[in-house]
Amino acid sequence: MNQPETNNAARKKSRRRGNGQGTINWDERKQRYHAQIYDIHDVRRGLTFRTKKEAEEWLDSMKMDRKLGHSEYTISSKTTVSEFLESWLIIREPHLAPETSRSYSHLIKNHINPSVGKIKVKEFDATEVDALMGSMKLKGYSSGTTQATFAVLRAAFRHAIKKKKLTINPMDHADRPSGDSIPNKHIPKGDFQKIYEVASMNPYMHARIEIGMIVGLRPGEIYGLKWSDVDYESQFINVERQYQRVKGEGLVERQVKTGHSRLVPISIETINILKTHQAYQLMNKLNWVSDYDLIFPNTIGKPLDRKRDSKWWNDILQRAGVPKYTLYQMRKSAFTYMAALVSVPSLLEYTGHRNVSTVMKHYAYATSEELTQGLSKMNQLRPNPSFSYLSATPDETIG
Repeated sequence: MNQPETNNAARKKSRRRGNGQGTINWDERKQRYHAQIYDIHDVRRGLTFRTKKEAEEWLDSMKMDRKLGHSEYTISSKTTVSEFLESWLIIREPHLAPETSRSYSHLIKNHINPSVGKIKVKEFDATEVDALMGSMKLKGYSSGTTQATFAVLRAAFRHAIKKKKLTINPMDHADRPSGDSIPNKHIPKGDFQKIYEVASMNPYMHARIEIGMIVGLRPGEIYGLKWSDVDYESQFINVERQYQRVKGEGLVERQVKTGHSRLVPISIETINILKTHQAYQLMNKLNWVSDYDLIFPNTIGKPLDRKRDSKWWNDILQRAGVPKYTLYQMRKSAFTYMAALVSVPSLLEYTGHRNVSTVMKHYAYATSEELTQGLSKMNQLRPNPSFSYLSATPDETIG
């Protein structure tokens, strides 16, 4: 380690630099050199170094960045894309829903880092982004996955620009991947009925499928439902919480996705199914270690984990002899079939969404039964002919 200059005059001399050249001071407490300089945003930035030479080199690089219109005061010239994204995710994680955070982490770990993670941020440009998107397309990834990967990079670099960590956004000149994402659609009516029939053999699963495929609540909302949320007399369920798995915390109770509770109407048939499930549940509580008043707990009374729920769901699919469907497709099915029966405002109220396009794009799909009914109704619009083609002359039929 280089020894600091002991001469006071030398120290003063190190401070007397021209305007915009920055300063270097010796920090007695840290026993380090501390360099400071104004960046292109006219904000004073500083870093600490072991030697004066390192401090001077940093000031030179800062002046060069300022001259070129760059800003690298918090993102080191050696920082890789992988390190940059890791730091960004740590900062943003407290502001993200657990599912969103897991999705971002998955995309970074499995798609971004293997391809461009080792590239330095200052060398990362639109060409690298376009190459990554092209590579994912060639590997057969769906448009949804490719677009989501692009969105993660865009969000990270936009955040860096907003916080003035960078002045050049490589995503500005990158080509957004084309193609529409193809979301999972509803469960066809035939399979829907087979699944429901198998589930109805067990009170717990009958109620679970009823709330998922008929009422249409999200999986997380179903896990958070309590018996105290059900108003049998008024025929409503109060949806105000959900359970989600959070890294390092396990299953955590959180507010629903919409940010506010909502009352969801239920039919007398749904009420009877819930009451039957509740009666059977009371008989099985001897095996529980906890009681959270949950309608759909796990086998010992604690909050239900998505993995356990998925296992039960897949068992039902197998017994019903139908293809594999996701848990979320129950919700899509509920609102696809409901869309043909209620008005758009009612559908919005029931789903808990405020945006019509979101509901119509992701939850309301055309069914073959609905199309057939539509054609039948169109046929009824035609007026009865005033004469018969069979009795008309050729001239009359032509006009």
